[in-house]
Amino acid sequence: MMNDLPRRKLVELVRAEGNALLNDPQRLYFLLQSACPECPSEVVAILGALRQGAPASLLSAAASPSVPWSNVTSSWGQRLQEQERMPPEAEFSRRIALVIGGGSGIGREVVLLLAKAGANVVVADLDAATAKAAADEACTLGSREAFAHTSVDLGSSESLAQAVRFTVQHFGGIDAVVNTAALYPVPGDNGELSDGLWSKTFLINVTGNYLLARETEWVFRDQGLPSSMVLTSSANALVPKKGSEAYDISKTALNHLVRELAIKLSPQVRVNGIAPATVVAGSTMFPRDRVIQSLQKYKIEFAESESTEELRSKLANFYAQRTLTKRPILPQDCAQAIVWLAGDKGAKTTGHIIPVDGGLTEAFLR
Repeated sequence: MMNDLPRRKLVELVRAEGNALLNDPQRLYFLLQSACPECPSEVVAILGALRQGAPASLLSAAASPSVPWSNVTSSWGQRLQEQERMPPEAEFSRRIALVIGGGSGIGREVVLLLAKAGANVVVADLDAATAKAAADEACTLGSREAFAHTSVDLGSSESLAQAVRFTVQHFGGIDAVVNTAALYPVPGDNGELSDGLWSKTFLINVTGNYLLARETEWVFRDQGLPSSMVLTSSANALVPKKGSEAYDISKTALNHLVRELAIKLSPQVRVNGIAPATVVAGSTMFPRDRVIQSLQKYKIEFAESESTEELRSKLANFYAQRTLTKRPILPQDCAQAIVWLAGDKGAKTTGHIIPVDGGLTEAFLR
């Protein structure tokens, strides 16, 4: 049963500070959470309701314990009809996204696309400096107040919980969660992974995605809004080969995790994934040593004097020739698919892995 204290406190705050407070979710969250520290679910539910357009005139009714919250929410139809008569908003206007791995590569491109679509975005990355840089770049595409950044460790439930709290405190909720972070382990000189590196690969690529869903589930549930989660798998999940067993198998497990989470979090939350073929450009998963290792593996000629970007270009073009379209897969290609799945255009899709591989026949579904 919902605690009535946060509703009464909300009305007190609005009466004291005016309706402008309703347009400052960060301050409103701080005030409500400070006044009602034992009621985090109720606070998030109220902020979710306000983000749907609950008019201030209904707040007095919301404060009364004798009025069910469902009765209050059902009275918003007139306000929503008024909004429908206004010029259409951008697809992600008033939406809040948390992007894990948003500092570089595919994640950075997702952040920029969401910025152009009007979203409020928290950029989270293991590398705090790249997270800040991506958030700063997004600010040039929208309001500075619409973007924030934080560091996060995908392998730590505590770190993920902190990123979730950070997002709620800044913007009042979460509508979309995207993860593009992963680990590609590079074997030693003997061609084998250490036991620790094998385990870490599964911690980041599989368990981390499960922990992310677990730490955000309460927000999705309590705010009561349609939401989405998009995770990043790989074409490697379907293509067996030698030398990348840990990465490939971890992505196969992630594919099934997507399906399991789609069932668990339905009907309110849609969960999908994308499966890119190898994305070399802009990827932190392709440091110089891995690029050189791959060039040697495929017997592609190169010179040590060539820059890392030149080597990456050679490798990307090699991978492209193995596809039907003969074109390298770019971070922007993957970001387009992710944003489609995260938004209203993908509202009828859940539990699926969308290939972004240029037509890699080895990865065709069987």
